[in-house]
Amino acid sequence: MQFVQGLAGNVRPRAVADVGKNRFRTSTPADVRKAGADLADDVLVALNGKGEALVLNLAGTMDRPFLPRDKPPERAVYETMAKQDSSKFRQAVAEYWLKRYDAGEGFAKGDAWPLGLVRLADNHWICYLAGEPCVEWGPKVREWLGGRNVVVWGYSQEGRAYLPTESLLPEGGYEVEDSNRARGHSPARFAPGIERAVRQSLRRQLAFIEAKAD
Repeated sequence: MQFVQGLAGNVRPRAVADVGKNRFRTSTPADVRKAGADLADDVLVALNGKGEALVLNLAGTMDRPFLPRDKPPERAVYETMAKQDSSKFRQAVAEYWLKRYDAGEGFAKGDAWPLGLVRLADNHWICYLAGEPCVEWGPKVREWLGGRNVVVWGYSQEGRAYLPTESLLPEGGYEVEDSNRARGHSPARFAPGIERAVRQSLRRQLAFIEAKAD
């Protein structure tokens, strides 16, 4: 059995879900034990299941679609970080970016993001992405691939950053805004257009794989 990290950029154990208030609460030691027990139970179910024998029909592709980024944060964000943050790491981050603001070097307009597609069998596919994709990418990828049986995971090829979907951009928060503050490439959040880039890349890759079968 092999374990892979799925789309976990913005998920937490269900043990800490406050469903009535539509939020997650602070965890307790009991929650940690509950989450571990739930995971162990799921592993045992998988180990004891019959599984499915696949007739392999292997093929794979990889692409680097360009995912656009928005404007960088105001310089004041790093001024405040340099003066008020007690973390030496974040102070160093602030110093790094303040020099870039002052030098007028500009900022990267986006990322060439690793994205790949693998066919294991006729209706068993893998889609992998770099970085930490949020869970909302799963249904989108399956829709864009025509409803095929696709397992989607992240953390492949490169660490990069969190990858939210466009519907998450207005929410802000850690995955959209704060996680980019300490990146060395660009501190800017993603911009609308990232889903179009991923969709077009996946459809190109799918067309390439299926054309090779003809």
